[in-house]
Amino acid sequence: MVEDLPADAELIKRQIRKSGIQFTDLVVDRRENYVTALQDFNPDIILSDYSLPLFSGMEALIIKENLAPSVPFILVTGSINEETAVEVMKAGADDYIIKDHITRLGTAIGQAIEKKAILKSKKAAEDQLRILSRAIEQNPASIVITNTKGDIEYVNPKFSELTGYSFDEVFGQNPRVLKSGTKSSEEYRQLWETITNGGEWHGEFENIKKNREIYYESAVISPIADENGKITHYLAVKEDITEIKKADRKIRLLAHSMESISECVTITDMNDEILYVNESFLRTYGFVEDELIGQKIDIIRPDDLQNLLARNILPKVGDESWRGEIMNKRKDGSLFPIMLSSTTIKDENGKVIALIGVGTDITLAIRNREELMEAKARSEETSRLRSALLNNLSHEVRTPMNAIMGFSSLMADADSKEKDSFASIILKSSGQLLALIDEVILLSRLQSEKMTVSYTGVSPAEAVRYIFSVFSIMDRKKGVELKMNIPEKHKNLIVVSDTNKIRQILTNLTSNAIKYTMEGSIELGYDQIGDEVEFYVKDTGLGISSEEQQKVFETFYRSEQAISMAIGGTGLGLSITKELVGLIGGNLSLTSEPNKGSRFYFSIPCKYFRQENAPVPVQAAAPKDIKDFKILIVDDEEVNIQYLCALLKNNVLNIEQAFNGKDAVELALKNSYNLILMDIKMPVMGGIEATRILKEKYPDLRIIAQTAFTLPEETAAILDAGCDDILCKPIRKDQLMEMIQKYG
Repeated sequence: MVEDLPADAELIKRQIRKSGIQFTDLVVDRRENYVTALQDFNPDIILSDYSLPLFSGMEALIIKENLAPSVPFILVTGSINEETAVEVMKAGADDYIIKDHITRLGTAIGQAIEKKAILKSKKAAEDQLRILSRAIEQNPASIVITNTKGDIEYVNPKFSELTGYSFDEVFGQNPRVLKSGTKSSEEYRQLWETITNGGEWHGEFENIKKNREIYYESAVISPIADENGKITHYLAVKEDITEIKKADRKIRLLAHSMESISECVTITDMNDEILYVNESFLRTYGFVEDELIGQKIDIIRPDDLQNLLARNILPKVGDESWRGEIMNKRKDGSLFPIMLSSTTIKDENGKVIALIGVGTDITLAIRNREELMEAKARSEETSRLRSALLNNLSHEVRTPMNAIMGFSSLMADADSKEKDSFASIILKSSGQLLALIDEVILLSRLQSEKMTVSYTGVSPAEAVRYIFSVFSIMDRKKGVELKMNIPEKHKNLIVVSDTNKIRQILTNLTSNAIKYTMEGSIELGYDQIGDEVEFYVKDTGLGISSEEQQKVFETFYRSEQAISMAIGGTGLGLSITKELVGLIGGNLSLTSEPNKGSRFYFSIPCKYFRQENAPVPVQAAAPKDIKDFKILIVDDEEVNIQYLCALLKNNVLNIEQAFNGKDAVELALKNSYNLILMDIKMPVMGGIEATRILKEKYPDLRIIAQTAFTLPEETAAILDAGCDDILCKPIRKDQLMEMIQKYG
C-alpha cells in the first residue's frame, strides 16, 4: 500500500477485511521504500494513493510497469478528476477507487486478482503454444495442416525448404499441387476414407517440387478433432526419403544388373566349374542354365585357347585381370568374336576364390571398324582432293593475278596500241578471277545452306539461245565450232523451273566442253522426252574413261588427263552443276568415250509444260540524253569514285561526290539529283540507313546500290531499304549506262 496517512491506511485495511479477504500488508510512502518492497515483499496487488508529499501514484504506476508488470495496480484516492482517472487507466492501472466509495474496494481487489490469474493462465498457454509452434516450425519433418476440404492452411518452413513453395504460394491450395500422377485414384480414395473415419494413414508419395524435380516422402496423415470429437483439420507429417529411395534403387539395380546387361557374364570356381551365368550369356551361346551350372564347358576356339595358355596370359591365382579379343563358339559350334575381360574374385582375406569373365560380342564392332577404315581411306582421298583444290586454286588465282599485275605495271610505258592490248588482257584476267571467286562462293552456299528455287515460266529455246550468244562472242580455240539445236516442234515450249539456275548449269557444261575440246565442235540443245525436258552439251573433245565417269562429279576432282595436259580448273564446276541440277529436281548424267568426246545431259520435269506462241518483242525505247543529268556518287573508297567518274566521263557532266551516308543525306537535302549511286558499307553512316532517310523524304528519288554484297539475303535487305536497283561490283560501263538509262 502506497499511503502517507496512517488513518487512511487503517480505513482501507478494515474495508478489505470486511470483504472477507485475508492478506498481509506493507505500507510505504517513499520511492526508495516502494522499489525495495516490489523486489523483497513481492506483492500480489498494489493499492496506491494518487497524491503523496514525497511521491505520487502515477510515479508508482510507472515504476511498477517496469519492475513488476504482471502485478495488479488499483488507485485509491480521496479525489480525482475524470481526465486524471483516464490518464491513469491508460498508463496501466487496473482500477481506481474514490475513498468516499471505499466499499467497492473488496470487489475491485477480487476482480484484479482474478484478472491476474487469467493473465497468468493465458501467459502459460501462450508459452506452451509458443513452444509447440517452435517445435512445428523447427521440426525436421515437413508438416502440412489442411481444413476438412483438403485446402492448405499451414505449412512449416521445412515444407518450403523441401518443395520450393512459400506459404503464400500454397495457402488455400490443395496438396495435389505436388502430385506427380504416379499414385492411383484408388489409393487416394483409401487415404481419404481412412482419415475421414478418424483413422491414421501411413504411406509414401512420389511428388514434384516447384522446380519440377521428383522427390519421395514417407507420410503420416491424421485427423484433428475439437473438444466435441468433430474433425476440423487434417495433419500431415512427412519425411523426405528421396536419398533412401535412391539407395534402395541402387541396390536393386546392382542386384539385377547382372541379368539386365547385354554383356555375357560367367563366374567360375578355381576348378573351372561354372557357378553363375547371366541371361545374356544363355541367349548368346544358346545354352539353358541347367546345362552349365557345376559343369566345365569348352567355349574358346582351340587355337585361341592354346595361344593364350602358351603366352601364359589367362588370369589365374595371383593375377588381377586380362583383356583381349578371342574367338568363342556357341552350343551349335558356330564361331564369333568377343572382347573378353577376365579378373579374379577374392575373399575378405585376399584369397582368390573365383574368376569372373565379361564378354561382349564384337561382330558388329569389327564390321564397323572395317567400315571406319574404309571411311578413313575415303577421308584421306578427300583430303588429297582438297590439297589438290588448294593447289589448283593457288594456280588459278595466281595466273590471272600475274597477268593483271604484270600488264598493269607495263601500262605506264606502253604506247596507245599496246595499252589497248594490255587493257584487254587485264580485263580478261579479272573476269577469270571473278569467275573463280563466284564459283567457290556458290559451292560453299550449296554445301552449307538451303538455296531457294525461283520458279517461273522458262523457255528452253531461249535458255539455249542465251548461252549460245554468250559463248559466241567469247574467245574460243581455233577450229572448234559452236552449234545449237532447237527442235522446231518444241521451240515454243514453256516449262516451270528456275531460269537462272538452268543458265548456270548450261554455262558450266559449255565452259567445261570448251576447256576439253581441242578441235571439232560443241553443240548445245534440248528435246522433250516424255514428261521431261532434256538439255545437253555435246563435244568432240578428249572424252572420259569409264573409271573416271562417276568421279568427275565429286568435289575437287580433276581427271588425270587434265592434270597431265595442264588444263586449268579447280575441279568444282561439275560438282556445282550436279548440286544445281538436284536443286531444281533434275538428274545429271553423261556418256563419253576417250578421244571421241562427251555428252553431258540433264533432265527436268515438265508435267506443267504448255505450248505458247513466242512472245512479241518489245520495241526498245530511244536512249535518253543524260549529259545534263546530275548524279551523286557515294563511296568511302576514293578509287571507286574515280573509277565511276571515268566511266561517266563524256556522258554525264554534273557529278558530285560523298564519302559516307551522312554526307550524302546532307547533300541530297540541299541539291536535286537525277540519280544517286549509293555504296552500302561505309563508315559514319552506311548506305542502307542513308537510303531509308532519303526515301522517306523523297520517295521518287532514284537510288541505285553499288555493292560487293551479292548473297540473296543481302540483296533483299538492300531492296527493302528502298534502293531501286543494284549494281554488283566490279561494275562494267555497259551495266552502269543501262541503269542510268533505266532509272535516270
